[in-house]
Amino acid sequence: KNQELAFHSTIFFNGKKYHLGFIDFLIHLNDFNFEKHYFRLNQILPKRIMNNLLLYSSGNSLHGYSLILLEPKEWRQFMARLLLVDLLNSTNKLIDTRWVGHRFLSDFGSLRWSNNSGSYKALPTLISTINDQSS
Repeated sequence: KNQELAFHSTIFFNGKKYHLGFIDFLIHLNDFNFEKHYFRLNQILPKRIMNNLLLYSSGNSLHGYSLILLEPKEWRQFMARLLLVDLLNSTNKLIDTRWVGHRFLSDFGSLRWSNNSGSYKALPTLISTINDQSS
């Protein structure tokens, strides 16, 4: 009670460390334009991540969860690429770059997966997968 549960990106498999790629968007579901924002992301992020991305509404913004396991170097490159997404367009920021910075410093991704404290608008809810929209 009054504590939030977060989904952690780090996974250990066969003695090796991996990460799932997470994205904390600044944009709210009502402002998300799939065609425009998918195009921006697709210019920067690897196709294998984009083709396996789940989009969730957190109540405050959108979250992205990739189903691809990334080795630590790949994860750092993925996070760095997130910082480049908004350089393509200085207005209408898509990525929460402060979140990216905090995740770099912590060496793992983390996104809220509950709504126990009442500080948030809703539980994260699956909106779509990129495959739903791009096929």
